[in-house]
Amino acid sequence: VKDFDSWYEKMQEEQKAKFTEYLGNEKTTLEEYRKKASEDKDQLDRLTISKWIKATFDEAVEVSEEDIQKKYEADKEKYTSAGQVKASYLVIKPADETPEADTAAEAKVKEALAKLQTGADFLEITKEYTTCPATEGIPGDLGYFSKGEFNPLFEEKAFALNVGEFSDYFKTQDGYQIVKVTDKKVANVVPLDKVKADISKALEDEKKAAKVQTIMANGREEFGAKLNF
Repeated sequence: VKDFDSWYEKMQEEQKAKFTEYLGNEKTTLEEYRKKASEDKDQLDRLTISKWIKATFDEAVEVSEEDIQKKYEADKEKYTSAGQVKASYLVIKPADETPEADTAAEAKVKEALAKLQTGADFLEITKEYTTCPATEGIPGDLGYFSKGEFNPLFEEKAFALNVGEFSDYFKTQDGYQIVKVTDKKVANVVPLDKVKADISKALEDEKKAAKVQTIMANGREEFGAKLNF
């Protein structure tokens, strides 16, 4: 009984009021509950405590506009869509792994680049020179993509270009390549008002969980009981 009294006295007034309200709903009194706890100290009416914890979790908690704004700023990356580029490319893969084949492939890509630099159409040059079956006849349109989808060097070249520009030739494991950017989509941040409700709900759940953890910790300290719900 002493343990129960100590635990009860440590409650905040708001918690006491809520506990009293719950006991009333269960058609019992604080004294009856206190007596029951003294008669069965090990169990401590875990079911009642658990139900009360659930009721506490269901209570409304206040989430301020400032809380929401801070959470939004802290998680800004989560609400930011990645920038994308739309690109076409041509690739010339060496016929085999010999130095001679590599030299021949590099000569071909230099030839293609020279034609592009004099104003040749990228699509036509791709059709003429590419050795990648996936781009033959398409020709080489990759559509939109974000960073992390292709070879890092390829992406570095593509994202550094402005719309309408093409790169110098470069080599990856796929062969010698030239990439041209045909469109770009800048990174977009989702406005706060679009995610405000979700952030508010997440913060409410965090506060409720913290409140329940405090109640459970106090219960374990005073009663040595495992409060499960």
